[in-house]
Amino acid sequence: LEEAWPYREERYRTPLDQARDYTIFLLDVEGRATSWNPGVQKVLGYEREEFLQIFVGDLYTVEDRGDHAPERELRQAAERGRTSSDRWVVRRDGSRFWASTSTASVHDRGGRLLGYARRVRDLSESRQAEEQLRRKQAALELAVEAAGLGTWEYELGTGVISWDERAKALFGLSPDQPLTLAAWLEALHPEDREQTEERWNRALRERSPFSAEYRVMWPDSSVHSIMAVGRCTTAITGEPFTLSGVLLDLTERRRTEEHLQESLRM
Repeated sequence: LEEAWPYREERYRTPLDQARDYTIFLLDVEGRATSWNPGVQKVLGYEREEFLQIFVGDLYTVEDRGDHAPERELRQAAERGRTSSDRWVVRRDGSRFWASTSTASVHDRGGRLLGYARRVRDLSESRQAEEQLRRKQAALELAVEAAGLGTWEYELGTGVISWDERAKALFGLSPDQPLTLAAWLEALHPEDREQTEERWNRALRERSPFSAEYRVMWPDSSVHSIMAVGRCTTAITGEPFTLSGVLLDLTERRRTEEHLQESLRM
């Protein structure tokens, strides 16, 4: 392979060799490593002499080797030209990391298979970030549910407003019942509608936070007190694209306050 592979080092020598989270190296037709670069040491932990003695299967977990994954991926790369997968990769010290891998077949000018170019990218940091984000999202959802909050979102560009099930329940509506912006304003107590609408329009106009306490007339004619707060969220471009927030039921609190005031008057 050393003699048959012209320009083998030059062809794959790129600034990517110095990258911290991925590396590219070459394999012969049997899957033995035939090149080394600093990226191999950074990502996989191998020095040159030792790395040139291993086969690609040594980078797979015991489970994947038992499933013949190394042989299967080399065969697919030879047949299709390239194959890729996300999987656990084993470092020299035996530790594992989640990686994106791709294998491309390399041929001479006559079409004869010379070997493979293997790319391994360490996804540990992105995977950990995704897991942390997922945990934070789950914790937030639990907090919102425990507090009995309903959530809503208004798209500034389209004027479409969305409500979750808890928000609709605070208006006495079923989960599958639509609630538009016009229907929301119509549901407000007549004495609270004008002031609430003014605050809403000001928030949209100035892209400022929205906060309002109002009474809602349920379909059964009962009256409920709601606190609504929200603020603009921005896209990557920095432009606001939604006004979103939460709803809190203040009905019992207001009833308690009214009873207390009545008791004090008596």
